[in-house]
Amino acid sequence: MLRAAAAFRVSELMWVDDINDESKRRKVRLMIDYALSPPYSKRYFPLTPDLSNAALMDPIQVPTHPDRAVPVEGEVRLGVKSGNRVDFGVGKRFKKEPGLYVVTDSLRLKFRPVKDLVYLGPRVKFLKFQELIKLPGLVLGSRSCGNPLLDSDRLVEIFEREGLTLFLGPPQGGLLKESGWRGLCYNFLPEQGVKDVRTEEALWASLSILNVILQ
Repeated sequence: MLRAAAAFRVSELMWVDDINDESKRRKVRLMIDYALSPPYSKRYFPLTPDLSNAALMDPIQVPTHPDRAVPVEGEVRLGVKSGNRVDFGVGKRFKKEPGLYVVTDSLRLKFRPVKDLVYLGPRVKFLKFQELIKLPGLVLGSRSCGNPLLDSDRLVEIFEREGLTLFLGPPQGGLLKESGWRGLCYNFLPEQGVKDVRTEEALWASLSILNVILQ
């Protein structure tokens, strides 16, 4: 789900906390932090049981995840704190503050700090169900609802005014409808070929349709 959210530049990935388990919340946050960190910074994460399967996750490869040690001009790198210095993954550490930097000279290894230049991945948030139904621009994905392509103008207008929050639940679903909530509801995977669509599968399908509509 994290890779789907990152692929479509989702700003926030929210989880409905229906079990109130702090240990699971901590594990989710840690694994997402690990996945969104540049490859050269993963060495600074402590070896804990919560990260025992982290190597099995698909790489996210947001713009701050270089695929080479040698930097190039114009490349954005994340300076990761390492003691009293920062690490850019270039074989040496620098006396700079942690944060985003752009490479200005690849031969002399010169970096200049920048702000909000590239997408870093989604922020992570846990919220209660009653908080969810109060969010602006809430859209429910359900196979019992209509075609979003027929309502594209409305979706664009809402997105430009207040943003969209896509809610997808487990295959059994029904959470929003049972609460009496009434709002936007669409079938993002019409004529599905399987009985139940997993949440991560529904996420890819829904974000693909929304990405086309909102362009």
